[in-house]
Amino acid sequence: MTLGEKVAQRLADLDQSQSWLARAAGCSQRTVSSVCDGAGTGYLIAGRIAVSLDVPAAWLIDDSLDYPPPNGRSDPIASVRTPAPEPMTWQQKIRRLLGGKNASALAESVGLPRTSIRNAVNTGQVPRVDKAIKIARALGVPADWLFDDARPWPPPSGSSIPPFPIHPWPPAGIT
Repeated sequence: MTLGEKVAQRLADLDQSQSWLARAAGCSQRTVSSVCDGAGTGYLIAGRIAVSLDVPAAWLIDDSLDYPPPNGRSDPIASVRTPAPEPMTWQQKIRRLLGGKNASALAESVGLPRTSIRNAVNTGQVPRVDKAIKIARALGVPADWLFDDARPWPPPSGSSIPPFPIHPWPPAGIT
């Protein structure tokens, strides 16, 4: 099932409209409509949609996982409105996980252009979902934790997404 199909099915299950989801997720109805029609979206919007629909973001964006979703949060709207005690931006989390290592090395280890990682970390440009997942897997943390600024440090133990298997971290020659 695609992200759009999952969103549409979950809205039907909750007996809610795209307008409701747009308000709950803090985005435009046009964005929700395009997601339901199969267009891609950024990770932050996908995360907000997941919280609003009370489903794990990792399940929502992974096309290989079928419906129904695993049990979600008990109160999705409260989790959006209640900030974490010590919020940490995703950029701060990446910098901390890199531990002073060059972001270019991370880009090489996940097979992305160096500019993608540099732009993400230095300018705050949020990577698209496919890139976000690769980054999180290379760092060995769940993407939904990494890109959710309301979730504080430290990363959760027992990651639901295993480290990305194609490249070891850190890459050979980097200490």
